[in-house]
This record gives sequence, C-alpha cells and structure tokens, in this order.
Amino acid sequence: MKDYSSLITPFPLLAHGGKFPYIRRMENDLRRILLETASACASAQGCAVSTIARRCRNDSKFFSRIADTGQSFTVRTYDEVMDWFMKNWPDGKDRPVELLRWAAEYVRTSKQVQP
Repeated sequence: MKDYSSLITPFPLLAHGGKFPYIRRMENDLRRILLETASACASAQGCAVSTIARRCRNDSKFFSRIADTGQSFTVRTYDEVMDWFMKNWPDGKDRPVELLRWAAEYVRTSKQVQP
C-alpha cells in the first residue's frame, strides 16, 4: 500500500501566505448572498436593512458588521439568517434565487441527515 502521509500537511491552507484564500472566497460569497438577500427583503417590506437586521438578529448593526470583510461569521449564523428570511418573507413577493437555492439545499441535506 502506498504511503500518502507526506502529501498531507496539517495546515494546507497556510501555504498561501498565511491566509485562507478558499475560506475567504467562500465567506465572501456567503457575505454577498446575505447582504443581497437582506437588501431584497428590506425592499420587499419597504423598510431599511437595519430594520431587517433588528427583526432577524435583534441587532440593527448586524448587516453592517457582515459587510465589513474584516469581520467573520459562522456558517451556522448564515443558515439561521437564511432560515429567518424563508420564514418571514412577505407574502406575494418574489424571493431571491440564492434564497431559493439555499432552501432547496437545506431540504435536500435535511433528508440525508435524518436516521
């Protein structure tokens, strides 16, 4: 059997100048989706994004912090906020495509996780 242990490093992403380019790119994609969805929700409800932030996270500056690329957030937070958008989207208003994709993926993976 071949030994591949020399190919596995404990911190492979640190090889890129100490930064995490793949994680940063994914985080920025999720950041963009959250901010675009929040903006669409605010437009659909006729209110400010800070109002949406207060309603969904009880923190009017939540999306301002999300917009700051120096700040980080967890995937769990992303899922919680997207779930809030799905449950609280105004009736009769179109949901953004990214929100619908998230919902479809959530349903698909939820079925796989159940015993």
